[in-house]
Amino acid sequence: MTQEGTSIPDPTEGKTNLGKMAVLRKTGAEPFRDGDDALGFDVQSFWRWSSSDLMSNVTRGVLAEYIVARATDPSPDGVRDEWAAHDLTTPDGVKIEVKSAAFIQSWYQQRLSTITFRVPKTLAWDADTNLQAMVPQRRADVYVFALLAHQDQATINPLDISQWQFFVLPTAVLDQRKRSQHSITLPSLRKLAEPVAYRELADAVNGAARKRGELSTPPDETTDSGLSLTDIPDSDASWNVISEFALTFNGYDIEGCAEIANAHRHDSLTDLRTCLFYEQRRWRHFGETPDDEAMAYIRDLVKKLRSRFTSDHVD
Repeated sequence: MTQEGTSIPDPTEGKTNLGKMAVLRKTGAEPFRDGDDALGFDVQSFWRWSSSDLMSNVTRGVLAEYIVARATDPSPDGVRDEWAAHDLTTPDGVKIEVKSAAFIQSWYQQRLSTITFRVPKTLAWDADTNLQAMVPQRRADVYVFALLAHQDQATINPLDISQWQFFVLPTAVLDQRKRSQHSITLPSLRKLAEPVAYRELADAVNGAARKRGELSTPPDETTDSGLSLTDIPDSDASWNVISEFALTFNGYDIEGCAEIANAHRHDSLTDLRTCLFYEQRRWRHFGETPDDEAMAYIRDLVKKLRSRFTSDHVD
């Protein structure tokens, strides 16, 4: 029962539209509170409690990302994005995926671990749109394999950078491998790259990034190659027909695809197909048929697609 004059919002009324949260960098001094009462412990105490085991697989992996971040950007700001499609972006715009492994673990071992790095193609998730890609791929430009190579348990120290080795590969090298596309062993990795030290890492990343264009295979066609006017539905076609056509184009392969779709940018045939693709993915995520307002926009996209295709292909 509520007090007179107050009301409880109906959770079924309308749709909640919560954008991606902006995460602020913590100092460690932020206190835990119970309302107005400080509880006498802070974020730093939480970090000490949760992250002191630097040898654990998860924490060591995050530590490796931080080491690579410091090597490639002396003053990294912001915070780690756990759900990003790649781990790091350098000041020059190079996208990096970091993989970590170690011979020694924090648990009991009868022998040193065999080093294998998992490198599968994955379905990226976009936090800005809450949509998942349809096509598995590697979205970084460069992979950095960070190996904690020290093999003496009594003296191992993940904070001693001299105990690490770094192997750097353009992503295209992994894409073109004839063997496993899911993992790579240390012997296979050594055949493809020489280990570099921490102070050499930035140059190695930049060098691998420069090579990526030379090594890349042509991407799948995502524009209008092979498209005919008869492939494009009429603007009054059913949602099922329009949805099926929308998926003949992979908008996730278009750089800035989310920005294009959210801004309703219609400057080219590719822009229009990107917007239509995103509408299909959006309503597929909702698990619903587009409402009247959305359907009107979708039909307008199809109408503009037909018109743009005709104007672009006039003899």
